[in-house]
Amino acid sequence: MSTFRKFLILTVVVGGLQALLFSAKVNAADVLILDSTVTGGMDSIEYQIITTALNTPVPGFSSVLGLGLTATLVSPATWATPPSSYGSYKAIVLGDPNCSIDPVLVTSAAANSSTWAGAVTGNVVVIGTDPTVHPGPNGTLGAQLWRSAIAFAVASYASDGTGAVISLSCYYYAASPATTVPVLAGFGTFLTEGASCANSAAIVASSPALTGLTSATLSNWGCSAHEGFTSWPSTFMPLAIVTDSSVPHVFTNGSVSGFPYILARGKTLTSTSLEIDPCCPPWNSSLLKSMMFYQGSGPISDPYTLKFTPTIVFKNQMQAYINYLYSLNSAMSGITIDWRLHDQGSGSSPAPSYGPQIGSTQYVTWNMFTNGNPTISAPGFFNGFDMIVGNWYMVHTGIYLENGQTFFPESCAQNEIYVRVQVLNDITKRGTIKSGAFFQFMDVRTKKVIDTVPIGDNSQDFGNTQR
Repeated sequence: MSTFRKFLILTVVVGGLQALLFSAKVNAADVLILDSTVTGGMDSIEYQIITTALNTPVPGFSSVLGLGLTATLVSPATWATPPSSYGSYKAIVLGDPNCSIDPVLVTSAAANSSTWAGAVTGNVVVIGTDPTVHPGPNGTLGAQLWRSAIAFAVASYASDGTGAVISLSCYYYAASPATTVPVLAGFGTFLTEGASCANSAAIVASSPALTGLTSATLSNWGCSAHEGFTSWPSTFMPLAIVTDSSVPHVFTNGSVSGFPYILARGKTLTSTSLEIDPCCPPWNSSLLKSMMFYQGSGPISDPYTLKFTPTIVFKNQMQAYINYLYSLNSAMSGITIDWRLHDQGSGSSPAPSYGPQIGSTQYVTWNMFTNGNPTISAPGFFNGFDMIVGNWYMVHTGIYLENGQTFFPESCAQNEIYVRVQVLNDITKRGTIKSGAFFQFMDVRTKKVIDTVPIGDNSQDFGNTQR
């Protein structure tokens, strides 16, 4: 073989290997992180939550489950030229550098905000506080906020494109009114000001970005909010506000008003339009939706059922709630959620009144000062495979105190949601069509579909499914 042919073959082989290595590099990670915004690089809370194996407790935070994704940390110097294009990542994360008051840490992202934010076409969460500083016992506070927000951002990638989570840490804790936020400019105009260490939080929208959190668990961090927003683009909506008298009350939901400090953008956001009562237990229709899992009896066209699978965080919150009530009144020693499944028909929308009940009512009870594990009347309900593909069902829950006691209003005692499994064509953001089985969820009050989730997509924090 001639020297020239040997050289040519070697060149082709080496070139091919380089192409493979370059391809591996380009497709190496799911999430892009600006490393100046996290503390400890790969040891940071944000990185650990992202990369810990799916549904495995994150090291140091036993109540927070990993997302099972990969992540790339890039420095400010290389932010403008990441290993892959911004739009190829499932999510972009600007973390919390331990309550830094110096926005120079996000200068690189602010410099090309229109570029990277322009590539973010999916779900977005903006957080006006320092969740990394307040992870909470076993991760139940700030660490859970990171987990839920990142999962929400990633969830939209297949259908809508790259998502993002941006913490403003403590950058604007002392900002004057109407201060602009350059790092968010690519999404539109945001005006911020300091939140005076406001501490009384209220959730004002239903969103998987806040799964596992309640108004109570967002409150009393010492400083629950460091900055808030007096103006934001119309594509965003408040998820949580602080209601202290020291902050401007620029947003109202029912009888509750306050200062928005967590904002989000995405299809699965629903304003609660409810009165918020601090006496309510930590249970609502959003949590109901997040803890019912699909279980099939065979192929997707076969009958199926739903299984109640409470999270560790939720169980501990319910335990803390009944412990607190018992400390007020020893007669309030137990709290129960009853569950009913109703057949709402096969029409294009559910029947307006309660349909026939399927099976028996199930009960989940927490008693005071136990370990958080409730007593369940029929573990793994609903039993049997009585649900038919294409048919609407209502999952109804009622929550009450044992021994005939009362504490919370009726408005927070009843929570329910419509659900059905349907085979649909899903049109992606790139115009392609893929068929598959989907969970559809409908709000009982508005009769509007609030979510459509592929069955088997366990990266979702809402409408989870398992087969």
